[in-house]
Amino acid sequence: MTDSNILKRVWEGKVPACFTLAQEDLAHEDHAPPPIYMFLPRVSYFPLVTEKVIRQFSQFSECALKTASKDMTSETRGKLEHEMQYTQSDQIDTFKQHPLIHEFWLEYAHQPLKWHYPIGLVFDMCADTVDIPWKITVHFSNYPTDLLLSPPVSRLAVEAHFLSMIKEADALKHRSYVINQMQARDHRQLWNGLLHFRYDQFWSINSKLMEPLPQNTKDLPLEEMSAPGIPENKPLSSSLNNMSSSKCRTFRYIPCRLYCVSENSSSTPSGFIQKLIRPLNDDGSLTSLQDAIEILLHTNKNPLVQNTKPKGYLFFIHGITLPHETPMQWISEHLSYPDNFVHVVARPQSHSHRIKIHNPSYM
Repeated sequence: MTDSNILKRVWEGKVPACFTLAQEDLAHEDHAPPPIYMFLPRVSYFPLVTEKVIRQFSQFSECALKTASKDMTSETRGKLEHEMQYTQSDQIDTFKQHPLIHEFWLEYAHQPLKWHYPIGLVFDMCADTVDIPWKITVHFSNYPTDLLLSPPVSRLAVEAHFLSMIKEADALKHRSYVINQMQARDHRQLWNGLLHFRYDQFWSINSKLMEPLPQNTKDLPLEEMSAPGIPENKPLSSSLNNMSSSKCRTFRYIPCRLYCVSENSSSTPSGFIQKLIRPLNDDGSLTSLQDAIEILLHTNKNPLVQNTKPKGYLFFIHGITLPHETPMQWISEHLSYPDNFVHVVARPQSHSHRIKIHNPSYM
């Protein structure tokens, strides 16, 4: 399999899901909408792909919407009015009729689902992969502000968070040089590629952000680097074989976050661990996934880590387990989410009966 094929397969990954409306939000208990089944893109975000679900279910939850609308805070209303200035006119009437369309929230097994995380990451953190489709409950009332980012839950909110993550990732990889050289139309094309799920449109811009620097020339001006493009169709074996510490082009740091899931499957994951991960170890060897995990788990009484021993966890990236010797530089270039971060999920070994293990055939 070639490098570009790997990127395409990661992009095309989907999760089967079944959406139902929460019982407490029904306007009439004997008049519930039928479930809605969808394939959700792993690389996308809930507010970008659930508009049809929210629009249809809101018609069966009129009482809940009217009641909650009266209690809408001035802050939330102000945010909505601001967003309406940048919204197409054919959608404004929907906002006025159903102002809480931007205060919906999703739940799985009593766990509120974080709407600002990529869908694939959320699935890896909490879903029971041996019991699919993913059974998600839609709520329009009692928004859990203590567990989720405050509303509005909208495309614009996701876009702002996504671009913030992109900027943070490029600060780690290139000292923000690449993102600062981009123009507004590049940012728009990058976002529209993700929004409309268009691989070529997205990667025509994202490839610039994925261009590593030659070793020992990390301050090299970008114009002296080879011109980036959509990744070539070179064999994976060649890509990995050429990734030796002596001639490897690397980022400054690897944008990476670790999410440790609690032994208690009913508890909501509360955060992530992020540290500076260099692509090369002190001895000049390539930093492996195992090296990165040990760095991330090495912590002093971090409440997010119940077990600091890697053997106590199963580690997932895009729903698969990778060989622990895989270089982090290669992982960052090929298995980052669209926000340019490598999101690693650590689930306790005790969850193994709930997880279907996928080992990549291309490794």
